[in-house]
Amino acid sequence: MSMKFVTRIVIAFLTTAFWGYQAEATDTSGMYAGHPLDLGFTQTHYGASNYHQNSSWLNLGFWAEAGLYLNFHGNSLKKNGGGGHLPAQRYYYASGNTAFLGNLHSTNINLNQVGVFLEKKLADNGFNWGFKTQMLFGTDAYLTQSYSDSSMKHLSRTGDYYLSFSDLYLTLGNNNLGVRIGKFVSPLSYEHVESPNNFFYSHSYGFLQAPNTHTGLMLDYQPDHYISFFAGVTTGSDSGWSNRFGDSACLAGIRYKPWDDAALSYAFQYERIHGGFHKQEPHYTKHHGYLFDGEDLNAYYHSVVFTQKFEDWNYAAEWYLLKTLNHSDDLVLWGYKPFSCYGISQYLTYQMNSKLGVGVRAEWRRETLGRYNNLELTFGTNWTPRQHLVVRPEIRCDWLCGKDSWGHRYRFFNNGKSSEQFTFGVAVMYKY
Repeated sequence: MSMKFVTRIVIAFLTTAFWGYQAEATDTSGMYAGHPLDLGFTQTHYGASNYHQNSSWLNLGFWAEAGLYLNFHGNSLKKNGGGGHLPAQRYYYASGNTAFLGNLHSTNINLNQVGVFLEKKLADNGFNWGFKTQMLFGTDAYLTQSYSDSSMKHLSRTGDYYLSFSDLYLTLGNNNLGVRIGKFVSPLSYEHVESPNNFFYSHSYGFLQAPNTHTGLMLDYQPDHYISFFAGVTTGSDSGWSNRFGDSACLAGIRYKPWDDAALSYAFQYERIHGGFHKQEPHYTKHHGYLFDGEDLNAYYHSVVFTQKFEDWNYAAEWYLLKTLNHSDDLVLWGYKPFSCYGISQYLTYQMNSKLGVGVRAEWRRETLGRYNNLELTFGTNWTPRQHLVVRPEIRCDWLCGKDSWGHRYRFFNNGKSSEQFTFGVAVMYKY
């Protein structure tokens, strides 16, 4: 590793932060909700809650993000099916000669996401209907494809660029009780698929353990300002309506506000996964690889999230767990061993002014089958030089701790040669 190169990256990072600090305030933080779209209906208030918006309003949102991510190991990939090999599913833990961090890692500039959505939320004036349709294009769009049951997979794929629907659902209900029917982004993780809803350019390991999308029915209930619930039944993780392999899942969660500017939530999913073939291709699953006929298993996932805001400081902590509970005799015959992992991610951000935010993410993850630990530490800034425009540089360090059954250290980075990695990334995002 060249210290001269490291020094240049650090100087560039600090210079970006200084420029952002000198800027004046024009933007505010928060969940991205797009803009009200007036089609000539009666104009009323615009609320922040999912179920407190007048039914005559539509929300229209658009964003685009492009970025560059560099590491000192280059961009070569293994071709033997391990390490950095990219199968046809494209969903794999490694890309660009580095452990997979939730965005395409390459020495080239990539168009990560172009997203557009149109949404009509439920109103506060009795029973009514709403909908949301959201489309993604870019190198991140495979995250929201229904690859698990091979439906809506590789839709208009061009190389590493994909097109997918992350949300396509109808809502029915009133201001505190509603049901959504269709495909929707998973509510089980603290981080989000959509770039505008994340502070950091890269993702945590914990985000990659959770499902990305669900297809089915989900009920949302918010009796008052302090507590809310959701529960649903779906066709399994990252599957569509076709459900070719007969997977099923139930998910539920509760969110409670113990005091002002704080929230505590618990969410879980219990899933039944079946092996099989579709068009001579075996069932591909996110954490368990290919499953053939007779190879069935149950999986459990949960997350516990605590958030606290204090003036311009924001703190969040997420504890997550993924575990295979039981599996079929066929998997036992082939020597399948139950998989489980758990970890904690912590986030601390400070809004220096409404143009510049700085933050740090620290994470520890334990994988029990291989008996190793992942550690990552990420420093980043969000700089808004102009309204709607956000520049997000970050520095990230990853470590791998543990030894295999032969006493050799695990080395997942640098095509199996290194147990640590230093990366630098910067993304530019426009959101409207």
